[in-house]
Amino acid sequence: MLVRNGDTIAPEPVLDLAVIDSTASSVTLRWTAPGDDGAEGRASAYDVRYIRTYIDPWTWETATQVSGEPAPSGAGAAETLVVQGLTSGTNYMFALRACDDVGNWSGISNIVSTTTLRSGGKGR
Repeated sequence: MLVRNGDTIAPEPVLDLAVIDSTASSVTLRWTAPGDDGAEGRASAYDVRYIRTYIDPWTWETATQVSGEPAPSGAGAAETLVVQGLTSGTNYMFALRACDDVGNWSGISNIVSTTTLRSGGKGR
């Protein structure tokens, strides 16, 4: 754990990451914003990643990092992100981490999985 200015408290891990929509080339994610210190305040950044195989602490670094994550809202606010440029008819797993203003990173969120629609929008 990184310690700067006496701050040793990382944001809480997101536990409600969910897929709310899927197209042939995109997935929309939703979660509740954690705080800066646990569940209080406002985190400073998100790191959202996806992979076609299982995502966990050992595969985190090899997962594709998403660009364009929203700036974190205050703790408890609803956050959404559209991940674009995905391949149709493909299964993906998503997870995220939050960082506070001194570089303390949360643990990995819950993991969600979805399959993008096949081209032409026909079923999964």
